[in-house]
Amino acid sequence: MSIDPSSNSRSPSPPQDKVLTLRALVSTKDADIINLAELRDRTGVDSNVISGVHKHVLTVTGPVHAVANVISSLSVSIWSDNFQAYTQLVSANPSSPVNSIRLLISHNLMGTIIGRQGLKIKTIQDTSGARVIAAKAMLPQSTERTVDVQGTVEAIGLAIEEIGKCLLEDGTKITEIRRLSGSKISIAKTPHDETGERMFTIIGTPESNEKALFLLYHQLDSERKRRDGQDARQQTEPQE
Repeated sequence: MSIDPSSNSRSPSPPQDKVLTLRALVSTKDADIINLAELRDRTGVDSNVISGVHKHVLTVTGPVHAVANVISSLSVSIWSDNFQAYTQLVSANPSSPVNSIRLLISHNLMGTIIGRQGLKIKTIQDTSGARVIAAKAMLPQSTERTVDVQGTVEAIGLAIEEIGKCLLEDGTKITEIRRLSGSKISIAKTPHDETGERMFTIIGTPESNEKALFLLYHQLDSERKRRDGQDARQQTEPQE
């Protein structure tokens, strides 16, 4: 049972010291275009490429906004051999080009991005203007699924920033409960039955475990009430 922050507005900005790591699939040709040293010097984010047979995995780590800017700018190079010329084209007319980037997201965290009945991913699309497509199945021999983000460079950047905020907010809630309770909390990587719910394991003293359970149930109850309220608002809003 994952906690997903589905809201009708942009996700709250995470603290400045929160670091996000996002991974994206790039082809061998595209990976050769990316200058990692220049990228690190220019943006201050940490990045690397892990080589594969047909696809490479680009990993970018840093503040949410910086990571979103880097990955969205790289979507341009993936669509053009001449990165500099294409960047100038985008600068001159930012609304015309359509680009794409394919993110790798852990299957466990997809609910955070999609939201209940797809409300969160719809909000991300409406807020950013990008098209966001979440794959239904995991990649072969992997626990990750792909999320395609398509649109202008600006739209892709906004969408990735919203996705990053969702991911940090989900990892953050459990971390805060761990800190407050003193217990170790782990979450199963896969659902334990057809309901899609995942098992929480809590390890600690009886007192810390009791506090952790209380905080977890309180968080789930708050999330459930917020979702119900959101569903009610969605049903009463006039359809365009």
